[in-house]
Amino acid sequence: MKRPSEVIFVTDRLEGGAGRAASRLFSGLIEGGIEAQLWHFSNDVWSGPGTARSLDPLPTRPGWERLLKNFSKEMANRLRHRRHTLAFLKAVAPCRPRLIHLHNLHASGINHASLMHLPKQIAIAWTLHDCWAFDPFPFRWFDGGLGQFAQITTDEIRLAEGGRRRESFFAARADVLLVGPSRWICSAAKSVLGAPIQTRHIPYGINLNHFSPREKQLCRRELRLDGNRFWIGCAAFSAHRRKGIDVLAQAAGSLPFDKVGLLLWGDNSGLAWPPGLPIRDFGQITDTQRLNTLYSACDLFVCPSRMDNFPLTMLESMAAGTATVASNRGGTGEAVQSGFTGEMFEGEDAQALSAVLVGIMQHADTNLMGRQARARVEHRFASGQEAVAWERAYDELTSNARPDARRLREKQSAELEPQEPAD
Repeated sequence: MKRPSEVIFVTDRLEGGAGRAASRLFSGLIEGGIEAQLWHFSNDVWSGPGTARSLDPLPTRPGWERLLKNFSKEMANRLRHRRHTLAFLKAVAPCRPRLIHLHNLHASGINHASLMHLPKQIAIAWTLHDCWAFDPFPFRWFDGGLGQFAQITTDEIRLAEGGRRRESFFAARADVLLVGPSRWICSAAKSVLGAPIQTRHIPYGINLNHFSPREKQLCRRELRLDGNRFWIGCAAFSAHRRKGIDVLAQAAGSLPFDKVGLLLWGDNSGLAWPPGLPIRDFGQITDTQRLNTLYSACDLFVCPSRMDNFPLTMLESMAAGTATVASNRGGTGEAVQSGFTGEMFEGEDAQALSAVLVGIMQHADTNLMGRQARARVEHRFASGQEAVAWERAYDELTSNARPDARRLREKQSAELEPQEPAD
C-alpha cells in the first residue's frame, strides 16, 4: 500500500493538555512513516520529528487586537478569526494537500466558517480531542456537587451562531471523517449530528519506548520518597473542576495516613488536601523521562475526572506498568479493565473512590495489575498501531475522490486566493 503524502496536520497549540495530545499524535504519524506537515497557531517550539510551521508565531495578539479585547472580547475574537483564517487559506493555496487532518482548534481563530473556504476536493479528517468539533461546548456534564449542569466554555460567545456554523459545515461537508480516541465521543458526535456523518474509533497511542516500567524502589530513591509507603499518583495539566482532583482530595481523607502518600504533578492549585497526609507535589512536568519516573514510582495512579474523553495520563501510567483507577465518566475508563489492570469507580463519588483505593491496598496485587496494564497497552494502544489505523483512514478518504480529482485539486488550489472570510 502506498503511504499517503501531502497531509497537513493542523492544531492550535503544541503545549498544554490538548497540545501535548496533538504533538504525540503527529509524532506517531511521522514515526509510522506517514508523510505530513504540522501547522499550528502559536509561538510554541516544535522539537519532535517532521516539519512544523506556525501560522501565528507572535507571543501575544497584535496590539490593536489586545486593545479592542479590553472593550469587546467578541469583536477581538472576530478579528483573530479573520486573521487566522486568511493565514490558513494563504498557506493551503500553494500546497495542494490531499488531506487536512484537524486536531484541537478552539484556542485559535479557526472555526467551521474558516473550513467552509477549503476546496471540497481536499479530504478532511478531524480528531475529536473534545466535543468542540460538533458542539459549541468542548464538554458538558451534570455536576452533582454543584447540583447543575456544567460546561467548558470557549471564546465562541454566540452559541446559537456557533451551532448554525456547525450545521452548515457538516451539511456541506458530509464527507468529513470524525475520529474519536474513545467510543464515547464517537457516540456523542453521532447523537448530535446524526446521519450521514462518518465517525471512526482510533484510540490515542503511546510510545512504548518513552513510557516503560522502571524499578519502583530505584525511582523512589531518585525522587526521595519513602520506599515503604503506598504511593498514589494523580496528575492533570489544569486543576479545573472537570478533572475531579478535588474528588481524590475528599477520598484521601479516609486513607490510612501512616501507610499511604500522594504523589502529584501538574496543576493542583486551590485544592484543600487532608492535613497530615504525606504529599509530594512536583508541579508541571513536561520532560518525558521525569514523567516516566513519577509513574513508575507509584503503586497506583488515579484518574478521577468528572468528564473526560481519553486522558493520556491513563495510557502513560499503564505503559509505565502502574495499576490505574479511573472514573466511569465519558471515555475515561475505556482503557482500564476492572480487576485486571486497575479498577473503576462511580465518577464524582468520593466515598466510592475511597472504598476502591482501600480495597486495592488491602487485597490487590498492584504489581501484577501493573504488568497486565503494560501488556494491554502493548497489545492495544501502541503508537505504531495508531499510525497504521490513520494510514488506512487517510487512504480511504483520499481514494474516494474521482479519477480526475488530482487535476481538479490543482486547478482549484491555483484559484484559491485568500479572501476576507465571513464570520
